[in-house]
Amino acid sequence: MENITINKLYRDDLDRISGIFLIDKPVGITSHDVVDKVRKIFKTKAVGHAGTLDPFASGLLIILVGKATKKSDEFMGFDKSYLAEIAFGVSTDSHDPEGNVQEDIEVMNRYGGIDEFNDDVKKSINSFVGKTMQAVPVFSSVKINGDKLRELARKYERFELEDLETSQKISFYSGNEKKKEVEVSKREITIPEIKVTDFKERKFSIKEQDFTKLAVTVDVSCSKGTYIRQLAYDIGQKFDMPSMLINLRRTRIGEYKVEDALTIEQLVEQFAE
Repeated sequence: MENITINKLYRDDLDRISGIFLIDKPVGITSHDVVDKVRKIFKTKAVGHAGTLDPFASGLLIILVGKATKKSDEFMGFDKSYLAEIAFGVSTDSHDPEGNVQEDIEVMNRYGGIDEFNDDVKKSINSFVGKTMQAVPVFSSVKINGDKLRELARKYERFELEDLETSQKISFYSGNEKKKEVEVSKREITIPEIKVTDFKERKFSIKEQDFTKLAVTVDVSCSKGTYIRQLAYDIGQKFDMPSMLINLRRTRIGEYKVEDALTIEQLVEQFAE
């Protein structure tokens, strides 16, 4: 397994299969959907992945088959790169298009000109280079006292956040009654590089509601455990601006790049019997 070639199926003396496959996940399906498809292609349940992508995101997903599933923790520890598109003037409770709209404002009502706004965006983005403490999004699989945060967020009608230096308090409400309060420690993350690649007005939808907002695309390299949708929200918070992630594409995991990945259709073509 040490000198294994990527995107190649191996069989041992007992005809047991193994392999590491780079898949370019399309928008609209879950990482588990990809795993299920690969299980059917190779006719084995011994399939896993190293690092989830949300349904609205696309890009590199490392799929592990057979004995390679034991290497999951190793791949999970690699740093990653993303192309992330961040819209300003609108926010959702999940910081992405799958959530409910919380704020919707006209950005340029706060500015005398586009250059002034652009300067604020760049200053905020640059402030995240290096080591920072990042809050865990409420819509995440992180467990607190046995409860996943996202399940609590769905169970109760709404939640409120209190930002502390090293943690975040989350209060969950039904109506006006506080039902539960948890405190979640922040994580130290490292962003070696983040650069703006595009800045323009973008049309997009949140739960079938159409929006047109100024958006910036950033190419970001980051340590494991970094939440890009939280980063998108935090970038806006630096200058008191609603913001959210509207598109995400993972381009790299460690030394592995999405340009070397197969589509699911290519995997079927090469390996389906």
